[in-house]
Amino acid sequence: MLIAASVVQAAPAPRAPQDVSLIELIANPSRFDGKLVRVTGYLVREFEGDAIYLHRDDYDHAIRRNGLWVTFGKESPDLRCKTLRYASVQGRFNAKDRGHLGLWSGAIEGIASCAVSR
Repeated sequence: MLIAASVVQAAPAPRAPQDVSLIELIANPSRFDGKLVRVTGYLVREFEGDAIYLHRDDYDHAIRRNGLWVTFGKESPDLRCKTLRYASVQGRFNAKDRGHLGLWSGAIEGIASCAVSR
């Protein structure tokens, strides 16, 4: 008599995002390319300019290389994430996507989490 055993494999747990600074992402883009990251910076939501910057001054003076292009996912909290505020965002880093006209130093795509600092 032959008895069949079934093996049930659990789906791998989703990986937690890696907390990194914008400086790390800008300085070492290939190290983080394709990885889930969480960063804090000055968030701007505007036409052809959704981005997160190191500092407000970088936005005020259009120093786009000190920022990353951001895109929000379909299920994202985009209406709750206010613009012109310091915020933490979580998404997948893409070193090759440099946003509108290629002006930024990379992109954080499919943002699934956004928390505005007080």
